[in-house]
Amino acid sequence: MDPNMSSMASALGVSVPVLRFLLCFVATIPISFIWRIIPRTLPKHLYAAFTGAFLCYLSFGLSSNLHFLVSMLIGYLSMALFRPYCGIITFFAAFGYLIGCHVYYMSGDAWKDGGIDATGALMVLTLKVISCAINYNDGLLKEEDLRETQKKYRLLRMPSLIEYIGYCLCCGSHFAGPVYEMKDYLDWTEGKGIWAPTQKQPSPLGAVARALVQAAICMGLYLYLVPAFPIDYIYKP
Repeated sequence: MDPNMSSMASALGVSVPVLRFLLCFVATIPISFIWRIIPRTLPKHLYAAFTGAFLCYLSFGLSSNLHFLVSMLIGYLSMALFRPYCGIITFFAAFGYLIGCHVYYMSGDAWKDGGIDATGALMVLTLKVISCAINYNDGLLKEEDLRETQKKYRLLRMPSLIEYIGYCLCCGSHFAGPVYEMKDYLDWTEGKGIWAPTQKQPSPLGAVARALVQAAICMGLYLYLVPAFPIDYIYKP
């Protein structure tokens, strides 16, 4: 164990695994900013896939990416082999695998003891693969049978494998969300819709600054309140 990381974790009042996760989580900000200058389109997908997998490896270890691979395969194979039913198949299979991982790792107890595992990121990934499969399923339906949201996000063609992996592992949302649709990811990557070169590009600076301030306030409250009111406080008479 790195003594510098151990001393830093002690100073913050967190465990080393949690500190490692926090460092990787913060690293997603500059890594995502670099994504904006990567050439379109294939290099962006490769960059998203590699950086997401690498940060998860640093944070959770090799087994995390193996768990992610299972969920991604569930979604992609269901879309490739059973398109009319891929949404419902992915929903039950991916959620079933997620629940199995939670039970196997006893994630709730581990988090209470200061540990952390990949099931948090797996929850985000599960929602992504289910969303993608349902949108691909919607591509078979008649337009008049769809709601406006379904029309906006339905997928008429199956995403390529590298598009799918880039969407699933893109580090900007992989660790803790939020979940967005495959259609939004493709538009963002290919420069379509609001991201088209002819459009005025939305600035991320205000949203990032607001999120950082909120995170700093929450961290400050956590560091101040947890020592005074530990989790076992609620069990005391």
